[in-house]
Amino acid sequence: ARETGIRPSTICAYYNEFAERINLEHLDRICEALGCRVEDVLEYVPSLQKKTGQDLILEDHGNRKDPKK
Repeated sequence: ARETGIRPSTICAYYNEFAERINLEHLDRICEALGCRVEDVLEYVPSLQKKTGQDLILEDHGNRKDPKK
């Protein structure tokens, strides 16, 4: 946290996977501090619920809406 300038509580949330989103500036700082690449700290795990194509979930003002309802 000291080396990146990111609050310790934010680093903790990232580390423990409590954060719902990550700031791209933070990601850049973390990678710079660790001397690594983005793919070294992030792993893509596909969601079980499809959200694109025929299963498209539209968002209205940040709230997900199920088009099937």
